[in-house]
Amino acid sequence: MPRRASSNSSSRRSRDQAAMRRNSSGGITTDGSPRRAAGRRPAHYGPSPAPNSSTAPPRFGRLCRRFRLTRGARAPRPHSRFVNHAAPACAHAEDIARGTPPRAALLALATGLGLASPASAHPHVFVTARAEILYAPDGTVRALKHIWSFDEAYSAYITQGLDKNGDGKLTPDELAELAKVNVESLPDVGFFTTVKANGRPQEFGTPTGAGLVFDNRILTLTYTLPLKTPAHASRSFGIEIGDPTYFVAFDIVDAPDAVITRDAPKGCIVRVARPPKLDPVIQQKLAQEDITATPDTSGLQVTTRALVACP
Repeated sequence: MPRRASSNSSSRRSRDQAAMRRNSSGGITTDGSPRRAAGRRPAHYGPSPAPNSSTAPPRFGRLCRRFRLTRGARAPRPHSRFVNHAAPACAHAEDIARGTPPRAALLALATGLGLASPASAHPHVFVTARAEILYAPDGTVRALKHIWSFDEAYSAYITQGLDKNGDGKLTPDELAELAKVNVESLPDVGFFTTVKANGRPQEFGTPTGAGLVFDNRILTLTYTLPLKTPAHASRSFGIEIGDPTYFVAFDIVDAPDAVITRDAPKGCIVRVARPPKLDPVIQQKLAQEDITATPDTSGLQVTTRALVACP
């Protein structure tokens, strides 16, 4: 019996010493409140969730910002580019991906739902674009009109659940809210547009006339982007369209009406400078970039420029 008591006392001392070590490194303070040890996460954080098909990749949050791919209800904050407000995934992504880059949300959401291509490879979205430069009667540039057609895969995804009457057709009325939400989100990314008048950068006003058309399995977004102040472009007026990070690939159509003017002074001409095709080695490198990465495109020309010169 004495030996057993001695053994029990020894065990109690060991437990007490262990408790003291825990308390000194961060368990319970002398007043009974929890203490956080340096370098440790609070217990309520729990283990890091393992990736699975129902959770979005780390950059999901900004994809919901730039492309607002939520479905069912509008996300709590206006922070996306192109969006289907019909799935609840973005709201969940907000909780797990605070502060992630905007471009990543688009594919991240689709990947999390098992509806899109792998979460690697840049670019992730393809847009075929046209533009119109709109002039006022006094010869100033008042606005740009964008016409953006999305690739077939993205068009199919973003329009899911929007056929309200179930007739198998998507009408502009059924797509109106989606168009509105998307255009309201584009200021976060500068509308993928840069404008200069006589070499001076111009600011934009509030977009108008937003509309979507679904035709031949392609979704096309049209909207008018006014200049904050009409620009006197006596020498030149230039626009640049594209995503410098190459998350979204903008391809200005190879046609005479790719970039045109409306009501411009007589004699004005438009010259379009398209980016050169990327080297296969660079394409391969970008294709290997994870969605959570922002590739270095500083040395690449991935945007299209158009210059209007008037006499």
